[in-house]
Amino acid sequence: MNIPHALVLGLVINMSASMFADNLIKNSGFNTGPHGQITAWSTSRDVTVQTIDGVRTLTVRGRGAAATQTMRIPVSVRRLRIQCRYRSRDVTPDKSAWKTAKLILLFRDKEGNRIGKPQTICHARDTSPWKHCSRELDVPQNATAAEVTITNLGISGQLEVQQLVVQPVRPLRQDPSGKPVIILKLDDFTRLTPNWRRVVEFLKEQRLKAGLGIIGGAWEKADPQFVQWCREQLKTGLFEIWNHGYYLRKAGDKLGEFESDSWVEQKKALLRTQQLAAEKLGVELRAFGPHWSSTNEATIKALQQVPQIKMVFFYTRPGYHWFVFKRFMNLEHPTFVPNLEYFRQKYATVGRTKPYLALQGHPNAWNGERWENFKKIIAFLRQEGCRFMTPSEYYETYIRPTISN
Repeated sequence: MNIPHALVLGLVINMSASMFADNLIKNSGFNTGPHGQITAWSTSRDVTVQTIDGVRTLTVRGRGAAATQTMRIPVSVRRLRIQCRYRSRDVTPDKSAWKTAKLILLFRDKEGNRIGKPQTICHARDTSPWKHCSRELDVPQNATAAEVTITNLGISGQLEVQQLVVQPVRPLRQDPSGKPVIILKLDDFTRLTPNWRRVVEFLKEQRLKAGLGIIGGAWEKADPQFVQWCREQLKTGLFEIWNHGYYLRKAGDKLGEFESDSWVEQKKALLRTQQLAAEKLGVELRAFGPHWSSTNEATIKALQQVPQIKMVFFYTRPGYHWFVFKRFMNLEHPTFVPNLEYFRQKYATVGRTKPYLALQGHPNAWNGERWENFKKIIAFLRQEGCRFMTPSEYYETYIRPTISN
């Protein structure tokens, strides 16, 4: 598929603007001065800048080539997220296998002394296509600066880097209760089955909130009575509908809907589900999670064209206009099976200290013991004093206040 260059460039600029908010790196676009020097960077020989697909790209070529920048770390920042795009060409490692092309971060104290070992953010050997790397690091107690180095420690070859971002990771505020907020992510809400009716009625009786994920394709010819029933449930304020993709994947399908290489097709799927929700339910979907699928770079490009989506469950990565809910622990273990003992153990060792728990479930699979265990898990969380919120309620309460304008 031939995509117009102007459209590609527009996507790149859009992505860069959203990624570079709060970037501690100076001259992350690798702009050069009147004599060709790369502003704010210390460089050795064989370091150049070129434009690739509309993006300024730093290239370190040959053994020992390096570009380095030291940045101050604000006192309030205790964790950093480092991201970039990179690819390698003909990188041959030295005798030691670790001597490849790398992006390295090193912490220093106020006297300039090293703190700990250099941390490898990404590394490459041989020839590789464009990749994205993302890593988070805790800032050591006495660190006042971080030194970033893009270098080739191999014998030959080159490393190309774009869109380098070093951002503070702001800790999310804990709920006043001191307990994690519970966000029920309930998948595959395609029709009104007895199991779905039962879980919705149960949550209403308990006055608990949840998010219900719709798959757009199943709503093209949705029963009008089902649609009206959904509208009535939304009026309670307890439920939020979210975008679970468009296509109902079959067992024989080789790829998931959001694993294809076409961002255009992925965007089409996202927008059609958004449109169906608006037409039939009168709502704008603000959260997304793929149905039976992973995600890829095409998903990120597609999501950038759907600014209404402010949250993504479990997939993609931070640094864009949406917040990514992490999967700290599971409600079901294995999938489709609510597991009380497993849940209690994970809550005690992992979940109880988290600011939120986004818990995935598949109500249509909950019969017999599975249903009873789901109710027991809910009772356990209530006994712990946890609050239940819809995805958007959590976003507006705890995420939006942390976003810089």
